[in-house]
Amino acid sequence: MEHQLVLGHRGEPGMIRTGEEQAVVEAIFSIPENSAHVEKFDLRSKLEESGINISDELIVRCLVSRKGRQKRYINGVSVTADFLKKVGRQLINIHGQHDNQSLLQVSSHLDFLDGYGRLFPLRRQVAETHQALQVAKKRTEGAPKTIC
Repeated sequence: MEHQLVLGHRGEPGMIRTGEEQAVVEAIFSIPENSAHVEKFDLRSKLEESGINISDELIVRCLVSRKGRQKRYINGVSVTADFLKKVGRQLINIHGQHDNQSLLQVSSHLDFLDGYGRLFPLRRQVAETHQALQVAKKRTEGAPKTIC
């Protein structure tokens, strides 16, 4: 259970040692150089956008208090459980008996192909361009229409 804390899962006061006020779980991860991965989540850029200084490793620290309050940090910066779950998916690969099932999930097919073709940077660029186009369309729709 404790190892799941560093992946964004909730802890329980029962995991705190007798006589202590809180439990602290800490893990150190090496960050792969090319971190663009599945689920359209670029690890390095998301960490930088969140103000998290990154080097070659990430230090994930989770605190669980007796009152049930929980805090999570990446390299000393407070993060949400949801954000830590997204980051955790990029840091750990757990393989099991039914790993082949992901091959049957249509939602993962593009990720496999783009990963094989090393197209994640291009895919990100296309998404950014598409978003800029949508913003421009909304601006023009709101502009007054004049006919000369």
